[in-house]
Amino acid sequence: DGGVSAAVCTPFMWSLYEYIWEISYRRFLAEALYSNGSRLGKLSDMFYGRPYWNLTKTKLAMSGVVGYKEREFDEDLGIKPTYEGDGVTTSLNLKSIVNSLRILTKSHSQVNSRLRENRASHDDLLRKYDKYLKSVSSSEQAWLDLVFRGYLLSESTYFEQIFINTVAQSIYKDKLMKHISREEYLKLLMGLDDISHLRPYRALWKLSRKNKISNSDVTEFIDEFGYHSDKELDVTYPHFAEEPAKIRQIVAELSKLPDSENPELETKKHKEIFDETLNKLPKNLQKTVTTLRSLLWWREEFRDVSTKFYYLIRLYTLELAKAYRKKHIIKSEDDIWFLKITDIKSYMRGEITANILRSIIEKNRLYYDSFRNYVPANEIGRSFDVTDFKSKIVPSDSVKGVGCSTGKVTGKARVIQDLSEINRLQRGDILITKFTDTGWTSKFAILGGIVTEYGGVLCHAAIVSREFGIPCITCVENAMALIKDGETITIDGATGEIMGENK
Repeated sequence: DGGVSAAVCTPFMWSLYEYIWEISYRRFLAEALYSNGSRLGKLSDMFYGRPYWNLTKTKLAMSGVVGYKEREFDEDLGIKPTYEGDGVTTSLNLKSIVNSLRILTKSHSQVNSRLRENRASHDDLLRKYDKYLKSVSSSEQAWLDLVFRGYLLSESTYFEQIFINTVAQSIYKDKLMKHISREEYLKLLMGLDDISHLRPYRALWKLSRKNKISNSDVTEFIDEFGYHSDKELDVTYPHFAEEPAKIRQIVAELSKLPDSENPELETKKHKEIFDETLNKLPKNLQKTVTTLRSLLWWREEFRDVSTKFYYLIRLYTLELAKAYRKKHIIKSEDDIWFLKITDIKSYMRGEITANILRSIIEKNRLYYDSFRNYVPANEIGRSFDVTDFKSKIVPSDSVKGVGCSTGKVTGKARVIQDLSEINRLQRGDILITKFTDTGWTSKFAILGGIVTEYGGVLCHAAIVSREFGIPCITCVENAMALIKDGETITIDGATGEIMGENK
């Protein structure tokens, strides 16, 4: 699944993810399609040190709606098709009409309910966050309460927003695409007001325009945005609050950019593009777009709350790890990340001993290390041949992915393995990488475009690219192998085409 599995995942992080996924996703699918959620089987699992989710069950639920096209669903989520044409489609018949009406009625109810309740739910979660933040301790009971109550509520709210958006987006997109082009559709997703992804960047930009950055400036930024990190989907990674020097480094880099790169100017420009595209639509479709954008905005807002709760989990778990190390329950504080949250809970309840806990850590470290450098397939199963998923390597002048942000640009391809190489990026480069996370955002301003191996229309790279107004293509299988570092390429963010120098 997306950014979580783009790198090998620790047992701790995977167990957090699995915990929410199995509860929230099961409940959502049961309500959408099945009468008994227990019949669904396992909805997520770990393979090759990465989390995967059960695509079969998801497609079965989505295919209940008239007009469902498997290819469109796959494109939006960056899934490699293994079929000809549109794949599974849902045609008009009595059964599909009845099922569609039920799902559409449920979806309409969920959307309206969410739009009514989101503000109150959001504010309540923030109050809980503030309360937890003031009470960080090594208490086992405090840790249990945060993970199995606070985190459950926060992450379930976020996941359910994602699930609702996935169904609604499919319905709304199908409705809109009968009247507009794909390029126009992508323009309608631009210029979201005050999107959470860009708040830290805007604050850093303002600091970069000052003649001198004081300690109080850094402290003020950390007080507001210290819960962010370069790898926000990984609680084992330090947050900005732990690395204040990084703030000064980013500000120094941004200070070299001209005032014309001001994100406020970019937002204004993209809002104008959106307004121009929107005004061409009939009133009833304008309302559809407004609802779609509102759902997208709230999805990112709850993602930001999710990031805050992951930050809390890191703080509480590190305190617990310190206490466990002092008591010789674990050998090092880092050991805590090689336990699942259920292992820790079992130890707290006296169901397993410290010796068993240490043996679990040793086993899990071996598993983690064995897949650190392994590059897995994005999809596995009967429809996907995992043994030769890299066998179809072709020249870079024929590469294509999913267009996620409009525009056409020519520039040097810069193949970046991970965040540690990010400073290799130069102005005008086209970033080629697996996926991006919030830690990459400050570099978007200098980029000519982005190509990623993972992701879809609603991934981090796609959303932020649209706000920066740069072309973005996702779901390009083996992009980092197919495109050579330093070669000149042209990308079309609407069509998803990537062309080499000779084209």
